[in-house]
Amino acid sequence: MLGFVCPLYFSIAYLWRLTDGACEFPSDLRGEWYTTSNGLVTFTNQSISNFKSLIHSSTQTFDCEYIDNGRYITRARIPILSTSLYDVYFCMSFTKITETKYLVHYNSDISAFVQERVVGKTVVASSSTLLPAAEACNLTSAIPTGTQEVYVKKGNETSDFINCPNSIASTLDMTLNSDCSGNIVYGTTTSLIHTYNSSCVTTSITFTNSGNLSCIYSVLSGFTTYLTVYNMDISTDETNTFRFLCYAITSSGDQVYLTYHPKICQYNQTSTSVTSPGVMANLVNRYKEATPTDDDEVPIVIIIVGTTVPLVLLLGMILFIVYWKIKFRNKINHELEMNAKRNWRKLAQHFNITTRHSLGTMEEYADHSKFHKKKKKKKRKSKENSEIVSISSQTDSRRRSVWWDDFSNTIEEHHEPQPWQNQWETFNDPLSKQVNESGRKSPSTARSDATVRKIWIDPEMKEKVEVDSVWEKVASNFDQLRKAAKPSETVRTK
Repeated sequence: MLGFVCPLYFSIAYLWRLTDGACEFPSDLRGEWYTTSNGLVTFTNQSISNFKSLIHSSTQTFDCEYIDNGRYITRARIPILSTSLYDVYFCMSFTKITETKYLVHYNSDISAFVQERVVGKTVVASSSTLLPAAEACNLTSAIPTGTQEVYVKKGNETSDFINCPNSIASTLDMTLNSDCSGNIVYGTTTSLIHTYNSSCVTTSITFTNSGNLSCIYSVLSGFTTYLTVYNMDISTDETNTFRFLCYAITSSGDQVYLTYHPKICQYNQTSTSVTSPGVMANLVNRYKEATPTDDDEVPIVIIIVGTTVPLVLLLGMILFIVYWKIKFRNKINHELEMNAKRNWRKLAQHFNITTRHSLGTMEEYADHSKFHKKKKKKKRKSKENSEIVSISSQTDSRRRSVWWDDFSNTIEEHHEPQPWQNQWETFNDPLSKQVNESGRKSPSTARSDATVRKIWIDPEMKEKVEVDSVWEKVASNFDQLRKAAKPSETVRTK
């Protein structure tokens, strides 16, 4: 028995929550209200009558079915083709601005069938099942700014007027749809009074007979101001003339760009683009204020940002290039210094010969090199100052001396050989001796004369041979210099 009672109790509680007695509109909403999209409606505590939508050509009464998290789910059952019934749901949330002005959001996605934020479902006549809140309030993305509904209580319109944006609170020359000029807008504190060029303007692009509009709600989104205005015409047919219009406005200097659309602004409307039957307008402010207005600040900010950002980027690139070059140069200098130190260490390791001097650093090596250069220069000077350079050559047990100029290499003095020298050259030249059959060495006069004459006349040849032999000895012993000296042989300075 208990298992049957509990489900029944919860079912009754749910049904009670969905009954008329569970849903009442806020008490401030009682009475007649002008709405931006749904005409002049009348609120009671539980219903909205004379509500006009795109679902049906006639007005409907929507009942408050239930409340879910502050959202009022309303429904109207509408006959379609006299054979079917259609339940239409509006999920409403109310935001109070003043006692006589509300913002109202319809919390559902735009229906592809009627281009309105409404949810519909085909039902049979006997059905009383209601859509749950998740389906009746199926909003998947935020409602764009400017597309909200504005409700103004009838008889209290003038008390809800607001100050118009500064960008249009002046005298402006207006061109409609880029080809209809000669129109003027006189912007006052709370009103926009239009004077139209009758040759090119009709109510199909003005949506008003009097041209007298009052600002009633304004909101800024990014750089665009969305302004809802109230048409002061005595009556509107909501087909050619409308009680409310919505403007999207931007300005730059004395230029004002705007579009306007009947009822509410469209989700994709900007100051330069609007869907039909919206209208585009360009205006020029005749009396531009000396200081920027609130709406003018937006383009100025754009200009400042547009010019500052490239300059900052260019400066940043220049600083980066300078920094990179300095860093790269320092890196190269450091690498060169390290390579020099590394090579010097390797050189010191390969040529670690016995020495009385230890050159541990490049600075010490540089000082040592300067010292030896000075020493060599001094020695070279002393040689240059010498008048005669003596070179001694020794052949066998005989010494021969030759004097010549150190600079021109020309012979200055030549001593004739002694008679005994001639004998020796003829018979005892060791370079020309040959061995005959008897074993006795006999001279070859021709060869001896040529050889001795060459040595005598051209002493450089002999000296060159001696120098070459010395370098051959140096070359043969050069590898020994690479061998490390024994610790006992090395003398290091402290």
